Order: sequence, then C-alpha cells, then structure tokens
Amino acid sequence: MAEEGEVEIKDASGRFTMDNIAACAFGVNCNSFVDPNCQFAVTAAKLSSFNVQILIRFLAETFLPHSIAKWFPDYSMKVGAFFKDVVMKTMAHREKSPGATRDFLQLLMDTKDKDGKRILSDSSIVTQSSLFLVAGYDTTSLLLTFAAYCLALDQEIQQRVQQEIDEALERHGGLTYEAIQDMPYLDRVMAETLRLYSPATRLERACSKDYILPGTDVHIPAGTVVVIPVLVMHRDPDNYPDPLRFDPDRFLPKERERRHPCAYIPFGSGPRNCIAQRFALFEAKVALVSLLRELTLKPTPETPPHPMPLDPDGFLTMPKDRKVPLLAVPRQTTTE
Repeated sequence: MAEEGEVEIKDASGRFTMDNIAACAFGVNCNSFVDPNCQFAVTAAKLSSFNVQILIRFLAETFLPHSIAKWFPDYSMKVGAFFKDVVMKTMAHREKSPGATRDFLQLLMDTKDKDGKRILSDSSIVTQSSLFLVAGYDTTSLLLTFAAYCLALDQEIQQRVQQEIDEALERHGGLTYEAIQDMPYLDRVMAETLRLYSPATRLERACSKDYILPGTDVHIPAGTVVVIPVLVMHRDPDNYPDPLRFDPDRFLPKERERRHPCAYIPFGSGPRNCIAQRFALFEAKVALVSLLRELTLKPTPETPPHPMPLDPDGFLTMPKDRKVPLLAVPRQTTTE
C-alpha cells in the first residue's frame, strides 16, 4: 500500500491469484504478498507478458513453415523449463513422502487405471499444471480487479453485497463452500462484471464443415476460423439496454430467460468452453468475501470514473495503464 488504506487492486488481485494457483497446481507456497520478488512469482509473470520477441516468434509459427519458424528464438523455453523443474521436484518429493495433500497436482498424480498404474505421463502433468497457470492467472485477477472497481464506484451495490455476506456467514457458521454458494446477489455481481469487462475480448473457433447461416446466403467453408467478439456482444444495447451501466440485476433468472444463451459467453460455450469456470468463480468469490467482510472499498482521486478506460493494445481486457488505485477502509461492523 502506497498510503494507509490505499491499495493498487490489480497488483493485489494478481498476487492472490498467483499464490492460489501456485498452491493448487504446483504444490508451492509462493506467498507473493510477503515476497513479491520470489522466483516463482517473477517467472510466472513472464508467461503473461507479450513483448516484441514473443510476438515475432508467434508470427513466425503462424505464417511460416515449421522448418523456418523453429530457428526463431523461443524465449518461453526457460520459463517452461523452470515450471517443469518445479513440478518434477514436487512429484518426486510426494512419491517418496506421501501425504494428505489434495490439490490439482495430486489429483493428476492419482489418476490411475484399473491396474493401479498412473495414466498421465510426467510431461502431461507438467503441461496441465502450466496450462492451469497460463489460463487462470491473468483472467481471474482481472475479474477480481474489475469487480472491486465496480463495487467501489457503487456504494449501494457494495453495501447490498456486504449485507448478503454477513447473513450467509452467520447462517453457515463462517466462510465455507456452502456459505459461498448461498450468495445469489454476489453471483449476479460477478456475472455483471464478466459481462461488462470480460477478460477474453474474443473467441476463435474453426468451422468443422461447410455451413450456411440460417436465413441468409452467407456460406462459411470448412476450416474457416470464425472470430466471436465477446466484449462487443456483451456491450450490445440490443441484448443489454444501457450497456455501460453496472447492474447485477440483469442476471436475475427472469432477465436471463429473455436473452439468447450465447449473448453471455465470458467462458465460451459448448464442448470447448472453459473447464475451470467453477474453480475461477469460486476462487474470485472467496477473495471478495474475505475482503468485503472486513473492509469497504472506495475510489481515490486517481481512480478513473466508470466505465474503466481500457488498454487498446491489451491481449486481454486490461485497465489502461494497468493500475487501479482504490481505498480500503475498515467496516464499522464486521462478521467474525
């Protein structure tokens, strides 16, 4: 915190998400809040960077034959080697000293066939753990960032969330899985945040067979890559009147029924949607509940007005300047 009560919420959200993924996917106690320069956090941050060298390699692999593209330097190899080493050492330790750890990495290690042999190879486990980090780090931290920003700018909605949190925690005797599931208004807040600031600005799908759009003469040949502009669809006034207004009640059951199911696709849709959707939402809800049960978020003089200005060059939906300063003040009453 730069000043007492002031927090750079994007940085804080990133550290929380980093620590959570490090623990669940790699079995590592990262603790980046205490040591932001720890090797795991610094190396992981490189995965989400998109510099000129990475762009050149990406373009080479996209447009050039593999025989030529392979000669362009791959700056991600050192990063990949680091995470492979982390996973392999953790697996070796657990195989020598089995414990009661039940995280994502252990679930992969425990996947066995009817003869008791591990199904997944070491390389497959390394790949799955790394994918967990690549797909879940920036996206979840951005969801937390934008949710905190929207609540800070609308105190009435934030107070309603806090009241629901207090009541749910009292009913369930604390912060439990059941308590989180018993917060329907918080769920609508997360959904509206993902509508207005969906981390993925677009989706891409390859057409598997020739297709003519119903009611038109538009023909899509097999193999065509179809780009789906998620953020544009989520801000379409035909689907969401006054689309830049933050209104969680857009996701009341009766409101959802009025819209086409694919008018809201922050996690994609169909058989190739995000398989970590429930994990990401639960992780973000736990963070917000832990924060709002103790604190109230408010804007600072430097907090941009709604809607948040976005980085035009960001691969994901990113705040302009990549900083979101907020004020966190203790609540007058808190739920223990």
